[in-house]
Amino acid sequence: MVDKEALKEEIIGKWSIKPSLAAKLVDIIYFANSHQELTTEVIIREFQLTPTTAKRYLRQLVSFGFLQAEGANRNRKYRVLYNSN
Repeated sequence: MVDKEALKEEIIGKWSIKPSLAAKLVDIIYFANSHQELTTEVIIREFQLTPTTAKRYLRQLVSFGFLQAEGANRNRKYRVLYNSN
């Protein structure tokens, strides 16, 4: 299994984001690995985020290549492209 701290450092170095944001993104990646697919609503509930914040985090993970978005708007689902195991 890939170490959370190592993945966080990789994200910080590669995309120049704050450590606190990188830690949240890593937590979402690890959560996503244990599910077939995710929706924004699942992330909102699991991480107690606002809809806007959850969507922003998911968009970032898609742009970084960790998740793949499928569908549009209300029907959008996310699948994991990165395996942390």
